[in-house]
Formats: sequence, structure tokens, C-alpha cells
Amino acid sequence: MIIDLILDRQNDDKLISAGYTHRKTWAGDIVPIAYSPEKFYRETLKYGNIGDGITRAMDYGTEADVKKALCDYIRGGDYNPEICDYIRAVNWLTA
Repeated sequence: MIIDLILDRQNDDKLISAGYTHRKTWAGDIVPIAYSPEKFYRETLKYGNIGDGITRAMDYGTEADVKKALCDYIRGGDYNPEICDYIRAVNWLTA
């Protein structure tokens, strides 16, 4: 789910703040934790129509458009609206 992508990034940001550069996945792989807009975009595409507004904003919009699309997704999914505070605090189009 796209919410998992957002929350994973939030958790990764906490690890970066603590000085970590890599993390272990559930499968045991060691992966870098730096945010990649391209990877986020590709992963969002996998959810089809659910992520259309987000990927469209990433293709043709501004940072503000992407943040709005992400928050629209949060509100539409009845997720905790405080997640939008995090969404608005970081950049989604740049690493």
C-alpha cells in the first residue's frame, strides 16, 4: 500500500537522523535508506489507479502538488491526518 511507502520513508528518516545509512529488510537484505523519488514513483505505480493522482503530480506538478496528492490519499483512505504533517515537512521530488 502507498501508506506503507510513506511510513517507511518516515521511519527511514528517523534512522538517518540517528546516523544510519543502511537497514536490514524483512528478507535479511541490507539496503541503503536514502530516499529516492524515482523508486517512490515506481513503487507507487504498482498500485494502479490508487496512485494516479500522486504519480501525475510527480510527472507534471510542483512539490506542492505532490504534497496535496499525498494528503488527498491520506484523507481518502481515512488514515491518521497527522501523517500529512510529515508529508508537508519533506520534499518528494528531490532526494
